[in-house]
Amino acid sequence: MPEQQDKIMFQYVMNYKAYRRFAVLSRIGITLVIAGGLCGLCAFSGTLGAILAAIAVCFGAISVIVSFSAEQTYTVYADRVVIKVRGKDYRNTVYIKDIVKTTYHRAFYEKSLLSGTITLTAKTDKGKIKKYKMRHITNAQQTIDYINNYNSNEESPNEA
Repeated sequence: MPEQQDKIMFQYVMNYKAYRRFAVLSRIGITLVIAGGLCGLCAFSGTLGAILAAIAVCFGAISVIVSFSAEQTYTVYADRVVIKVRGKDYRNTVYIKDIVKTTYHRAFYEKSLLSGTITLTAKTDKGKIKKYKMRHITNAQQTIDYINNYNSNEESPNEA
């Protein structure tokens, strides 16, 4: 008989299209402003201004490329949360029963995207406290309510 798979309650992918578009456009805009300012040095030294502007464009391109590889997937199962980073061989598993505190925060750039960051504070096997961040989550309230309800009940929500 095949092994029964865990039920997925919620699943999120960090780099959804709106966040990616906003992040790329803001990084390109900042790069162009810096490069334009450095080109202003051309009045004093044309060679220095051109070299510094080219370096700024290179750093901006690198930051855009790095943002594409930072995709993360967050899966909330019935009894645990799994955080997987694209391109890495490992994943973090946090059991919901070990979660001590759940907080939700929205940065200024996340407000326009209607997303936020969930921070899970959990006890490790060795008794230490560790924080896990689930970034750029839309509809986070459902996940927070599920985790808090799971921890407030003495029995698991599936047994009720």
